[in-house]
Amino acid sequence: MKAEMQSETYQTKNSSPFVRFLFAQMQAEGITEAELSRRTGIAAATIRGWKTRVTPRLMDMEAALNAVGHELIIGVRRDLRPSVNNVVQLRLVRGDK
Repeated sequence: MKAEMQSETYQTKNSSPFVRFLFAQMQAEGITEAELSRRTGIAAATIRGWKTRVTPRLMDMEAALNAVGHELIIGVRRDLRPSVNNVVQLRLVRGDK
């Protein structure tokens, strides 16, 4: 298992900051693609594809981030003035009716 962790590379050509962050966390914690797959139920080949050619689905990215001890949080951009759309989005995120 230790040899597998040492041989696995985490360089990514994916431009998504979420993907880059995920693989940086995996490398820092010594988590392999196989281990992330086991923790999330996402195929290792799918996770491997995120490095170069595939953009992960939101629910898969959320599961992967949770598996390495992080969470994906949605919030209102601070540079936007309050508007009806922002208020509606906030209510949906918080579960208000």
